[in-house]
Amino acid sequence: MKKIAFLLIVWVNMSSFVFAQDCDLATLLKQPGNWITAKPNQAYGVATTDLARQKAIANSISQSVQQKYSPKDVDIEMSNGNLQSNRIADYIPSGNYYTVDWTFVKHDCPYNRALIDKKLSGAYGIDVIRLHINDFAFEFGQTFFVPDEPYQENPGTDGFALVKSPPVKEGAAWNWSKVGRTGTNEYFWLIPQDDKLPFSYISKKEFAERLKVYYQKKIKEAEANYTTNMKSAEEAYENVKKFNAAEATKYKEQSAVQFKQVLEIDKNQYTKNIIVVDNILKTDKALNEPAIIDNNKGYFQFDGFVEASHIYSRYAIKPDPAYFNAKLPKSSPQFMVLYYRVDADPIFKTAREEFFKALDFAYLKAMLGK
Repeated sequence: MKKIAFLLIVWVNMSSFVFAQDCDLATLLKQPGNWITAKPNQAYGVATTDLARQKAIANSISQSVQQKYSPKDVDIEMSNGNLQSNRIADYIPSGNYYTVDWTFVKHDCPYNRALIDKKLSGAYGIDVIRLHINDFAFEFGQTFFVPDEPYQENPGTDGFALVKSPPVKEGAAWNWSKVGRTGTNEYFWLIPQDDKLPFSYISKKEFAERLKVYYQKKIKEAEANYTTNMKSAEEAYENVKKFNAAEATKYKEQSAVQFKQVLEIDKNQYTKNIIVVDNILKTDKALNEPAIIDNNKGYFQFDGFVEASHIYSRYAIKPDPAYFNAKLPKSSPQFMVLYYRVDADPIFKTAREEFFKALDFAYLKAMLGK
């Protein structure tokens, strides 16, 4: 019995040693990985002919990588997302917005394909690289729109975005890793046609003029809100007075004071902002330069533009309609943005580096505008 127990202990220890050896990082990085084709994604607002061509373009891009790169210790699922016809702006002929996604999943030790599928379906333990086609990978969600009347919809013609710094050209692409969206571990590469950028910088002059109109409308909005609030308070007073006249009067008087204070705060601040803007338009000798704002303060308390070195500096950019070709099919790539986040895991890090060696920006650039 003692001999059997001894042999069992030796077997377990030897198995652990072998298992540890097999799971050594250097060994794992030599284990062959697999390419996985994902199930087709749903398409929204995309014509059948465009959808077929978009899938063909996505497959061509992924195959160009597969021909040069054999994954190690990761399985890679390639999927093609056909999301919507246009996410930039309806009035800009930017073409359909679709993506090519590469999802990296680390192997477990020992390799378990069922667990790989489970991770993919649960979106955990993965790393993703996404190529956005005809999309910036972020929305132009900033706007100076103020409704002129209740329930008026934003026409979406003045949208812009705030970015930390301009992209820097490196080879066939532009390194735009300092977009400043959510974190320092996010990376963006912009791939445009003929080195023309699909956006333009909003100048100080344009930004200041739009701000002035914005503040003027906000003053009118504040006055309209005051009138609406006072009317609601009067209606509440009449209802409460039937049951408790003293409480009704107290509520009415307190509401009047409160609403007046809010109105005065808003009007005073917007009036100060207009003075700042007017002064910029009259005295700034560099009005044609890009507008750089303090993103921490926003627009309610505007003190003027800041330098690029400011800790909260942001450039204001907008899509450039002149860049886009309305005569192209909607499925045609007009520009691309490669987006990924850095994972410190050594397996993902090595896989990503090898993947990028195989992803040819010049090949992607040659697909644009056709």
